Amino acid sequence: MPQPCQHRDLTAASTYELYLHWHPRFHHEPANRWIRDAMSELVKGPMQHAPLPNTKRMRTTGAQ
Repeated sequence: MPQPCQHRDLTAASTYELYLHWHPRFHHEPANRWIRDAMSELVKGPMQHAPLPNTKRMRTTGAQ
């Protein structure tokens, strides 16, 4: 006789930060906006904080 399925309590699972990164060139492309929005909706939880500010990093060259 099969054993009943046991489920873990997912509320006790550890949490982690999730960040989406993309090249600025693709920021406004419809497909990339769609996938970012879909991923955000997928992982959105009741305690989601406001997005971090957009920070620009300096571009560095390979060899100096």
